[in-house]
Amino acid sequence: MYFEDYQVGQAFDVAPISLSEEDIISFAETFDPRPFHLSHEAGRTTRFGGLIASGLHTLSAAWGAWVKSPENKDGTICGVGIDRLRWLAPVYPGDRLSSRLTIRDKKLSHHGRSGTVYGSYESYNQAGEPVLSMEVLVLVACRSEA
Repeated sequence: MYFEDYQVGQAFDVAPISLSEEDIISFAETFDPRPFHLSHEAGRTTRFGGLIASGLHTLSAAWGAWVKSPENKDGTICGVGIDRLRWLAPVYPGDRLSSRLTIRDKKLSHHGRSGTVYGSYESYNQAGEPVLSMEVLVLVACRSEA
């Protein structure tokens, strides 16, 4: 989609994802090696009661689902930022995460070749509990420049 295609209030349901135990441990070994991201045993002694995904893993996987979506195929130049990122609940191996991107605003750049699209992104587990929320800013090309 190009800048002109996005409309304020428009919402996109993103294909669901899940993180396996192997995914969680592999990510944690490289990027966030806290004990409760590395083993069930270590996680049992925490408030989480078991192995959980790193918040950064949850963020990367949930946003990656949007990046892979057909709506995001053309027009996107790059991400500009993330505001108000919150991890709201732990993500356990096998949780099925559904996400939704809602367009909050859009602003054409001064040169008119691109613009910034502002969205709210929320992810929920299979029980409908929110696990992640953030506001995203994405630089998107105008169709006339394609």
